[in-house]
Amino acid sequence: MQINAPKLIFYALLFLGLISYPLAAMFDRPVSVFGLPLFYAYLLFIWTAFIMVLYFLSKSLSKNSRGE
Repeated sequence: MQINAPKLIFYALLFLGLISYPLAAMFDRPVSVFGLPLFYAYLLFIWTAFIMVLYFLSKSLSKNSRGE
């Protein structure tokens, strides 16, 4: 588990930085993407990407713990 701990911390800080005010404010425009305001589409994309990264990290962690 300690092998992936630095990766997990890195990705958590990266995604926290992506939803911080300066970057998120860049997407607060009156534009729609697939019927969603750009800001909400950006947050939905970041949230989905974070869940996918966590899934793949946990999958690789379980492979390492089983010895595959």
